[in-house]
Amino acid sequence: MSDKNSAGKTEQGTGKKKIRVSILVLIGGLFAVSLFISMAIVYFMSSSYRFENAVSASGQIARDACSVAGIILAYEDPDLTLVEDEEMRDELHAILRAVCSISGLKRIYIYTVDENDVRHHLLVAADTDEEDAEINRVAGFGTTSDAPLSRQEREALNGDSDGYDIISNEYGNVCAWYMPVVDSSSGDVFAIIGADYSMDFIQSVEKKNVRHVTYIFLILVAITFTLALIMVSLNVLKPIRIISERMKNCVHDGNYELPADIMPLEESVENEISDIAGSFQSMGRDINAYIKEIEVLTRKQLENRVQMDVARSIQYGMVLPTYEEEKNGVFCQGFMHAAKDVGGDFYDSFFMGDGKYCGIIGDVSDKGVSAALFMGMTRTMLRDHMNLGISPAEAIIRTNEWLCGHNPEGMFVTIFAFILDPKTGDVLYANSGHNPPLIIGGSHAEFLKLDSGTVTGLLEDMGVKDYSFRLKKGQTLLTYTDGVTDAVNKDEECFGERRIKELFENGDDAGKEGSVVDRLIQAVMDHSVGCEQFDDMTILAVTRR
Repeated sequence: MSDKNSAGKTEQGTGKKKIRVSILVLIGGLFAVSLFISMAIVYFMSSSYRFENAVSASGQIARDACSVAGIILAYEDPDLTLVEDEEMRDELHAILRAVCSISGLKRIYIYTVDENDVRHHLLVAADTDEEDAEINRVAGFGTTSDAPLSRQEREALNGDSDGYDIISNEYGNVCAWYMPVVDSSSGDVFAIIGADYSMDFIQSVEKKNVRHVTYIFLILVAITFTLALIMVSLNVLKPIRIISERMKNCVHDGNYELPADIMPLEESVENEISDIAGSFQSMGRDINAYIKEIEVLTRKQLENRVQMDVARSIQYGMVLPTYEEEKNGVFCQGFMHAAKDVGGDFYDSFFMGDGKYCGIIGDVSDKGVSAALFMGMTRTMLRDHMNLGISPAEAIIRTNEWLCGHNPEGMFVTIFAFILDPKTGDVLYANSGHNPPLIIGGSHAEFLKLDSGTVTGLLEDMGVKDYSFRLKKGQTLLTYTDGVTDAVNKDEECFGERRIKELFENGDDAGKEGSVVDRLIQAVMDHSVGCEQFDDMTILAVTRR
């Protein structure tokens, strides 16, 4: 519960918007913009149509009213002679006002046109008392008007009853319709009945129609928007929310696959959401598989690490990383550092039963575990053979015979083995393909000239021989593996035998015991600073006092 609360607080604190809110806002905005644009297009495209419809409706009303007025005139005064009688005029005026009131007309009027296109007003009536009084004063019986006739009036004089004018004057904005009064005997038009329909009324009708269309449109949009929201919520937002919650919780429960309640979506519906669900499900399976593989690999690596630690401990038990011993006038110092966890370099240093000192240094052709096993066998056999009192060459030959018969990997080892008599300084040695040792005395250093010999472990007839020289008091015999000479710097220059010799040819303390190995190690480290060690490095130095 505390994790959920903290997660909720974190989400609120960051102010992140949920995707479903963003989608709803986006949909709402799109619908609003679409609604506005659609209504504007519909309004402007249909305004002319609606206006014509409204005018057409007003024309029908006006024509009907004019027809009624014409029928009344034809019945009451077909020749318009009785209009001159004031009483008859008042009766016809009342009838016309009633027609205005019933038909919703603003005005209705009757006039004749003479040969000079002058209008002679006979009757006029308006819908209100005030306007009726004003219009009768200006355009009542007996008044004339010489204003130019409109095209619609001329068409009415020719017998056409479909013309209208849009008139704006001090009496308001009206749509004026004209209907001819025809002589029944001759068929000639001798008068015009005009009907003014208020434009305000027409516009009110138009606005009313707009409102009705707008209400219907809004209702349809609202229904469509609601249905769209429901569909989006069911088919988009709900699956996204489930996937999102699953993604957030997968790290906590360690299961990256989607639950069963969402996976039917992938099978029943094919869309982007199902693709996301399917992709996440596939990814979840792969992640779970990878996690299991990583766990297995981690366990194996841990087991290997433990085994390598044990192997390193065993090797360091056989070959000490650092070693110092002084006995019978001999000071010896050893150092070994493997390039990997375990290595193939080795040295051995021990005193035999007769007080003589025995030193061995070797370098197996490979590195790692296989080289360490090969090294262990070689070192053990060499020690055992030399403890029997045989010469270094004989010990190497016997070891070679056994290794050649038990070496399926074809590995080999270089060896330099020697026996030092502390009393006389005589050194009996044999070399099997190893680097030449360096004899150091005071400020003088010289490599021991020797036969390189054949490496051990490959050929049964190797022909290794014993040689001897005398080590004077104060001199040091320095042996090493090629990990020292092959150490490179950033310019890929090897340390080499030349630098070893130059190191001990200079300096007052070059031959002092205890300083030879340390100085050589420091010189190699200074030379290869910043570069990775790629080969095992082993040093064995023996000083006769």
